[in-house]
Amino acid sequence: SINDGNGGHFIGASTGNGGSPSIGTAWGLWNNGGTTTEASRPFNGSMAIGQTFTIDMDNGGVDNSGGAVGFGLRNAANQNRLEFYFRQGQANYKLSAGAGEVDTGLGWSQGGLRVAFTLTGADSFALTITRLENNQTAYFTGTLAGNAASAITYLRIFNYNAGSGGGRDAFFNNIAFDGRDDNAGNAPYADGWQGGADAG
Repeated sequence: SINDGNGGHFIGASTGNGGSPSIGTAWGLWNNGGTTTEASRPFNGSMAIGQTFTIDMDNGGVDNSGGAVGFGLRNAANQNRLEFYFRQGQANYKLSAGAGEVDTGLGWSQGGLRVAFTLTGADSFALTITRLENNQTAYFTGTLAGNAASAITYLRIFNYNAGSGGGRDAFFNNIAFDGRDDNAGNAPYADGWQGGADAG
């Protein structure tokens, strides 16, 4: 599902926000209206212990006051069990889970990142974050937020008021989970976001 708020969504080359390298033809979100543009993608069932979810994220600038772009892994109660984001005015990407907000130590990148999340227990995780422009990598483990032992059932991506112009667009692509790998460049998505649902 998609909620544009005072923004919009599209499919296009991630280099449209000025970055390099590219994460390919990707799902893009923009917002300059003080609201959130967001999209949700349900999993094929819930994540099982030992499974890994990966996603590529390529954000441009986040310039409007309070702006943020990122994604969350959520349960059926719409709680973030883990969220990953870049916030206006801050130097590094952050993750938020059971221990609260954690600074990843990875600075803003316009070249994209790959994030791999592994569910290691009912309430625990391992996370690997890689900057695609230079392969700088950070590793984290911890406990999940939200209701204890609640299953992760869907992905939410968002752009909250990042700013105007293509340089503030946020892109997401190469979503992989449970043996499926989905890419916005797949032929079914030629008709738009909804047309190729689960095309991996």
